[in-house]
Amino acid sequence: MFKFVLVFLLTVVFANAQSTENWVKLIGGEEKQIYFDKNSVLADSIEIKISVSQSHIPGLKIETIEKPIYRSVTEYIFNPKIMRYSIATITYFDSKGNFLNKFTYTNNSEIETYKYSYPIFENSLESQILNTIYYYYPELKRK
Repeated sequence: MFKFVLVFLLTVVFANAQSTENWVKLIGGEEKQIYFDKNSVLADSIEIKISVSQSHIPGLKIETIEKPIYRSVTEYIFNPKIMRYSIATITYFDSKGNFLNKFTYTNNSEIETYKYSYPIFENSLESQILNTIYYYYPELKRK
């Protein structure tokens, strides 16, 4: 029994040590929990990229996915200079965390308003995400 407990504890410790994700709560509530991965933030002189995880209670129904969706991970691309963003990927998971589907959105346009399809509205989720990025990474805030 002792060996089993020891192996289990070592497995948990090893699994946690191997994780490259660092999820930080952005919004928390019973029906809606949104986290962002601090380790996913990538930035250059134009864009900021970030992964955001959102719980869905009750589960979402999407026509092309058979099971209800209880969690999604969205990869955002922000252009703070023009206050617009786009979505690179959305990955969906069931209630047990099993992968359901992934949608990738490719946009190779050189025109900024097409490349970053959506405006960032004040007090929107995307505005909260961007402000949280600035809180943790103030050097990314552009004047």
